[in-house]
Amino acid sequence: MAHLRAFAEISSKEEAKLVTFLWAAESMTSLNLDKLIMAGELEELFGAVLKPHLWPAFGFQRQEIMASMVGIRHWKVQVTRKEANRGAGFIAESVNKFNFGQSYVATGHPEWLFEFFVNESRFL
Repeated sequence: MAHLRAFAEISSKEEAKLVTFLWAAESMTSLNLDKLIMAGELEELFGAVLKPHLWPAFGFQRQEIMASMVGIRHWKVQVTRKEANRGAGFIAESVNKFNFGQSYVATGHPEWLFEFFVNESRFL
């Protein structure tokens, strides 16, 4: 519940993106992953990580992201458009639309998306 209170105090969309990324990174670290690709529509944040000289105003965000990934040996960030990450979109919609409260991070993708992910993996 403490993390929910932290989300309530967010004052901008940019801050929300950073806090969400940091929460996801913390969740992945807690699973003891050693390989991770974080993909999303986070052009400014990921730009600051990949090409900091082009995003100097995002130096603080870059430091926060780099610090959050210390526990993961091999990681990268990748700007991805919503259309290219449909599975994540379906999961996010299901959480909001059907009020699913359980974490898919801990349990894996929902069974009703199994066939979708099998088909998507063929294009990787």
